[in-house]
Amino acid sequence: DSDMTHVTGGCKDIALQLIEENPDIQVIMGGGRRFFLPVDATDPERGSNTAHGRLDGRNLIDEWMNDKKRRHKSYRYVWNETDFNTVDPAQTDFLLGLFESSHMQYDIDRNDPHYEKAGEPHIKDMTEKAIQILSKNPKGYFLLVEGGKIDLAHHGSRPVRSLHDVVAMDLAVDKAASITNNQDTLIVVTADHSHTFVISGYPQRGNGIFDLMSSRPGYISLAKDHNPYTTLLYGNGPGAHSTRADLRNVDTTSKHYTYQSAVPLSAETHGGEDVAIFARGPMAHLLHGVREQNYIPHVMAYASCVGDYNAHSHCAASATHHSTATSNIFG
Repeated sequence: DSDMTHVTGGCKDIALQLIEENPDIQVIMGGGRRFFLPVDATDPERGSNTAHGRLDGRNLIDEWMNDKKRRHKSYRYVWNETDFNTVDPAQTDFLLGLFESSHMQYDIDRNDPHYEKAGEPHIKDMTEKAIQILSKNPKGYFLLVEGGKIDLAHHGSRPVRSLHDVVAMDLAVDKAASITNNQDTLIVVTADHSHTFVISGYPQRGNGIFDLMSSRPGYISLAKDHNPYTTLLYGNGPGAHSTRADLRNVDTTSKHYTYQSAVPLSAETHGGEDVAIFARGPMAHLLHGVREQNYIPHVMAYASCVGDYNAHSHCAASATHHSTATSNIFG
């Protein structure tokens, strides 16, 4: 709530909405711990919580646990990887995992002691544990998994970090596919936007994706300014300079390297082209071709037989399909 002091009308911050608006959300995992703790609280990993801590004095973590205790629910709150690994899905119906005071670490930094000391679980492992908890519900479930730092790394023009997070997300999707049944589970993978991110030139087969552009063995491709360029580039962002640097002695594979861009901006922006959507499972055939974004949740609701779609003919096979799936969020 410390970021919203100028907002009137009683608008609730996201952390408060998660805890107060729907206390039946079973799985919540991610970062943002500081938004759940009062400004004068002590963070278990960072110490002081004065930066963006809650100004209303509420400890939402305690409130979440007290609610579950009062309703005699089995629950766990965890804030590091060690505690996460001790969670038994068979004995846990509600799980709150807040692994960072702010954003989760990039996957490439997750095991780097310079960035992370307490340890964070991999998004693949969070996905697996979430499904293990939620699949106990005979009425089904809804799970949202977001690889949110793919976007943040692109804004900094750092594709090494971004693409490592893409690989981590791919592992999470693979895990979800391997432990669910595609006869009764719809998996949808998409993005909410693109970036000004391009593959340039004609790199030879096997050319490192983070390396300088090379169209043939032993040869570095040069632009008109006689300087080499990377295979990956951005249309805009912090990597733009009036005179391009000579990259021949630069480690472009470093996670710290800011890739070159055409237009100088403090942060790279989103792109405007269509993004892909992939699906498998019931009603996946409805997600082909070009669609508006607002079409996607309707397909999910139709496949799940919830809301306005619970009376359709394909929902008659089982009475349990007429119940709204348990909502679950993690990112």
